[in-house]
Amino acid sequence: MFKEGIVLYFSSLPSSKDYLPRGVNPGIIGCVELPDNAFNCFVLPAREKITECDKGFSKSTYLYGAYIQEYQVSKLKDIYREDGIDYEIWGQLKPGILEQIVECFSKSALVKRKIRKMLSEKR
Repeated sequence: MFKEGIVLYFSSLPSSKDYLPRGVNPGIIGCVELPDNAFNCFVLPAREKITECDKGFSKSTYLYGAYIQEYQVSKLKDIYREDGIDYEIWGQLKPGILEQIVECFSKSALVKRKIRKMLSEKR
C-alpha cells in the first residue's frame, strides 16, 4: 500500500467477491463500516479509473479491513518472485483514493490496532 523502500507493506488483496451483509445497498461505494455486523470494507466501483495511469477493475472490487496483513519487504520478495506471473503491478492508486482507503481502515475498530496505528502515522 505504501511506496517501495518503506520497511513494511500492508496488503489487503482486492476481491470481486461481495461479502456485504444483507440489507446493505449493493451499489454502495467507498468505506463501509458496520460495527454491529463486525464488518468493514472499502468498495471500489467497477470501471472507475483508480490509478494514476487510469486503470480500474472490470467488476466492483472489495478491500476487507479484517484481511489486512503486514509484511516485511524481504518476505514479500521471497513469496512473490516473478513480476507478471506471481503478481502484476499495473499502477499506483490516485492519491485521493489512497487517502480514502487509509482513512477508512485507520478509523475502523475492526482493523487490528497495530495496523490502525501504523496507518494513522502515515497520514
